[in-house]
Amino acid sequence: MPPLEIMDRHQDAVVWTSAGRYDIHGQPKMLPGREVIVRWTEVKRSIQGPDNNTIPIEAEVIGDELFPIDSVMCLGTIDRLPDPLTGLLKVATSKRTSDLKNRHVRYEHSMTKLSDTLPDLVV
Repeated sequence: MPPLEIMDRHQDAVVWTSAGRYDIHGQPKMLPGREVIVRWTEVKRSIQGPDNNTIPIEAEVIGDELFPIDSVMCLGTIDRLPDPLTGLLKVATSKRTSDLKNRHVRYEHSMTKLSDTLPDLVV
């Protein structure tokens, strides 16, 4: 059986990782996009935010690395990105799951719709 961190991951996605910095409008700055292999599951549910607001979750993404909150993802490869970019989702929550012996780790990310266009890239 394959290790937990790579089991059932067969979909290509592009991720723009949050750089941890923000512009003057409070929007996160992003690192350039790169391809990752994930398991992407479309869902329709909601979670409670930190200030008791409701956050609609559009997808659950499972991968082998932690993507910071506010990172942006879409299904597909860099070569086949739509123009203009549509279907962008951003990371709302992240959860770490390890196997019984704590040797292998996978990360589960809850994704919410990105209301704007892709934020500025850090060059």
